[in-house]
Amino acid sequence: MGKAVDDKLAGWCFEADRYEIHVAEQYFQESMANLKDAEGMEKAKFLSIQDDYCHFLQVTGQQERAASLLRESLEAKVGVFGDLSPEVAETYRLLGRADLAQGNQSGAHKKLKKCLQIQTLLYGPQDKRTLATQQTIDVLSRAPEVAVKPRQAPKAKPAFCTSGPQPTMLGKARPGAAD
Repeated sequence: MGKAVDDKLAGWCFEADRYEIHVAEQYFQESMANLKDAEGMEKAKFLSIQDDYCHFLQVTGQQERAASLLRESLEAKVGVFGDLSPEVAETYRLLGRADLAQGNQSGAHKKLKKCLQIQTLLYGPQDKRTLATQQTIDVLSRAPEVAVKPRQAPKAKPAFCTSGPQPTMLGKARPGAAD
């Protein structure tokens, strides 16, 4: 979904009363059930409507439920659309958004990095979607929970099996070998 649709849906949910939200949720569920019965869960149309429903759940404050559905659908999306598809990138973006809403900055960072990799390959590094994801990752990278800790230099390890015979040059026999 685009930002304009995101803003419109968020505005509607803010102004809507509980009954209207319940009716909208019921409509989504009935539509998905009908489509699931008609075409199955691993069809592009069903997965697209399920994404819209997950976005609706996120906007109405049901992040955990949305994240659960998104995680469940990820494998099907990879099977239907491929690893490097806009649909898979969007799923990682929505999962990262759900992690952020739940305070899981490290999880959000991981998912958004996957999203960014796909977006960069699909749209290029200067696309507005890629740049927006990169900006979010940059902000998250500064968070203490996510900040990369410097790696310590590996400790010197003793040579393996130092008491055995010395290596020889290729093609040369060891001194003292039987003639």
